[in-house]
Amino acid sequence: MAKKLTILEVAYHRNGISGEGFHAVRFIDPAEGNDVMLGIVFKEPGYVAVLSVNMLAGLDQEATVAFGANSWRGDAYAPALRQAIAQFEKEARP
Repeated sequence: MAKKLTILEVAYHRNGISGEGFHAVRFIDPAEGNDVMLGIVFKEPGYVAVLSVNMLAGLDQEATVAFGANSWRGDAYAPALRQAIAQFEKEARP
């Protein structure tokens, strides 16, 4: 079952001229409070990273990207994030 997220923004990044492109999704997971999260979603299944924007910026505590501190289960967020990306792509097409 997909998490119920509040999607704030979806964007595609081509990652240079030879890197693997990805989608960046800013969202809020109400189950985790009001923290804005960032999902990095690659096309390949199983390739999703999620980070807390507040922790990246040091808004609530010292800034960190450390595993175990700013760690979120990408696999748990993947279905909802991929659904948001599909909707974004559908709306972007003429």
